[in-house]
Amino acid sequence: MTHPAHLPWHESLWTQLEQSLSQERLAHAYLLQGPAGVGKSQFAQHLAKSLLCEQSAFDACGQCKSCHLFQVGSHPDLRQLASEAGKAIGIDVVRETSSFFSLTRQYGRYQIAIITDAERMTTAAANALLKTLEEPPAGALLMLISEQASLLPITVRSRCQSLRFTLPAPEVSLAWLQQQGVESQQAPRLLDSARGAPLHAITLSSETEYENQRSAVVEGARNLYFGRTGPVDLAASYLKLGAKQALYSLWQWKAEMVRNLAMNKASADDALAQRLGQRRLLLRIDGLSAAIKRLDSQLNEQLILEDILISWV
Repeated sequence: MTHPAHLPWHESLWTQLEQSLSQERLAHAYLLQGPAGVGKSQFAQHLAKSLLCEQSAFDACGQCKSCHLFQVGSHPDLRQLASEAGKAIGIDVVRETSSFFSLTRQYGRYQIAIITDAERMTTAAANALLKTLEEPPAGALLMLISEQASLLPITVRSRCQSLRFTLPAPEVSLAWLQQQGVESQQAPRLLDSARGAPLHAITLSSETEYENQRSAVVEGARNLYFGRTGPVDLAASYLKLGAKQALYSLWQWKAEMVRNLAMNKASADDALAQRLGQRRLLLRIDGLSAAIKRLDSQLNEQLILEDILISWV
């Protein structure tokens, strides 16, 4: 049976961890890896809250002092760190996290540290983490969350037990979206726009918000074509909206231009589509597809956006 606090596509992972806990074989470090928008952070938060709970072995009661401290973000046995505004995670904050494990536990069995965007650790920071991974103190649990785990040093990855998160089957995501109140007709389009990631789709579930964001991306591109803005400034504005979502919106816009040209269908961008022509539009769609793939293997999102936009002027 699916636990109401769990995302339905996480159930097999929860079963795996419950078995490990019941056999007292919980690992000292886990690497939660997989694409964005599938709930890795939610999983880590729920696991941490459950393990820190004073009343329950594997499911937070929500009532004890430990649970209340967790909910207000001041639990003394929990440390969380993440990349700030896409910047690298440096050695000093990682050393502080390692030092945290030398402190006396305040509320029971575990001390837990969660590092989000773990692939953004510098080499020095990752090396500083190795001592904790190699000689974990009793009760220490480290969770690394990463969309690009291959960028982590093998020395770090090999010392963590991997929990792999994948995109759920479309029917699972669609059913969940409808349970969250998304209209059945809207859900497939949102899931497609989110490239199959249900949590990204739910953030787009307000049609006005989604259309406003897409309109801002498209209007920015129009301004670029007609010389009203520059590629570097536009890349910076796209970065604030989200690099991947901006590239997806541009891909959809170009694809619509190609379809409209092929069908002789009138649109607001007829003049621009005629000026660019089908061949150039198709080349730019290919370029956008390549840029989206680069986002999964390269950290400098600003540079990727600048490269694609500079090639258009």
